[in-house]
Amino acid sequence: MRKFRQGRKGRGFTLIELMIVVAIVGIIASLAVMYFGGSQKKVKAKAEVTSMFGEFKLRQESFQLENGSYQSSSATNDEADFWPPAPGANGGKVALTPMPAEWTNLRMVPDASAVYCSYVMIVGDGGDDTNVGTIADTEFSYVPPATDWYYMLAQCDMDQNPGAGNDSFYFQHSESSDLFFIRQGQ
Repeated sequence: MRKFRQGRKGRGFTLIELMIVVAIVGIIASLAVMYFGGSQKKVKAKAEVTSMFGEFKLRQESFQLENGSYQSSSATNDEADFWPPAPGANGGKVALTPMPAEWTNLRMVPDASAVYCSYVMIVGDGGDDTNVGTIADTEFSYVPPATDWYYMLAQCDMDQNPGAGNDSFYFQHSESSDLFFIRQGQ
């Protein structure tokens, strides 16, 4: 005579086991979406800033050759004078037009009509640090060279949290093609 084992032969998954697996897959999927979303923000901001800084640099060098000096993108030559005045609220784009007179004087021809970030370019005479703003000084430790100089700043609000004080800042100066940043993608 055969003995039968206790329990079911070829047993399947219980409802609780399936629910646990679904919960784990859901958590992994949400983490992947958050990671991918953050990466997209970084890529969008960096691509735009790289393009705009390239345009600024090209126009700035042309202006310097024609006029013997650099041109600030700000009427006040102050870091507080970003254009557009505020980065795109909630990660959205803001129109570049009408462009400030200083941008027109530089003959700026941006690739985009709307941007995620706000921009400013500060200029100064060789060895003179009076125009170096707080962000360039404290966040990027910028020390002006002995020759005429400029630096570019971009402020981006990519984390959809305007006014939270955690915007991204990108920085590049006339002596280097390196792009520096803090809080990238935020």
